[in-house]
Amino acid sequence: MPRPLTITGCCTSTLRGSFRPPEKLRKPQLVAEWPEVQKRRIKMLRGHVAFGSHHELPQTCVYFTIVREPVSRVISVYNYICADRVHHLHKEVMQMGLSRFVMSGITGETNDAQVRQLCGIDGEFPQKPYGKMLHPYGFCTEDMFEQVLVNFKEHFVVVGLTERFDDTLQQLRERLSWRVGSYVRKNSVPPRAPVTDTDRDVIREYNQLDVKLYEYVKGKFDAPPSSWLRYA
Repeated sequence: MPRPLTITGCCTSTLRGSFRPPEKLRKPQLVAEWPEVQKRRIKMLRGHVAFGSHHELPQTCVYFTIVREPVSRVISVYNYICADRVHHLHKEVMQMGLSRFVMSGITGETNDAQVRQLCGIDGEFPQKPYGKMLHPYGFCTEDMFEQVLVNFKEHFVVVGLTERFDDTLQQLRERLSWRVGSYVRKNSVPPRAPVTDTDRDVIREYNQLDVKLYEYVKGKFDAPPSSWLRYA
């Protein structure tokens, strides 16, 4: 039986050929409450899953994730919240420009969110406001980045890039023998306003470790997986 995988930030529709139907869970923190027999049936845990979810499962797990360029990612988060009228932050964020949104600390999504998720220290997906996270807004550390690299080596079989999504799917095919199908782009929203150079500088200031992580993955993407990942 193939090992179950904890999947972060990927369109599950591409994996339907390998998981019919895919075992999925939208609130992975609830896994701890499941009976063991139900946990053992999980073959793929997907969604906005912070590293560490495998501790709640009795079987051996491996991960894959897709990293996104941080400036474009934060801009996308802002546009998405502004476009989604039922989002819990919509009314507040609509009163903010992009730079103010980033500096406000209204969501951990705008402060090294990828490092926060992948290091496993904060535990939950970083949607908590300023002061509510284990590492408060603006206080991510170099140790957290280094822990991400350790996690890559010990637990991740594929770490992809958004702009190389097709190549990432090919790596999944090769390393896990998956039948990865076609996909449809979803949740694409138009920009609310032009992005200025100041906006981009502010995003980089609050996402220095995510920028470092993105550059690391970009530089390693075509390297032999055994040099930086857990090879399946």
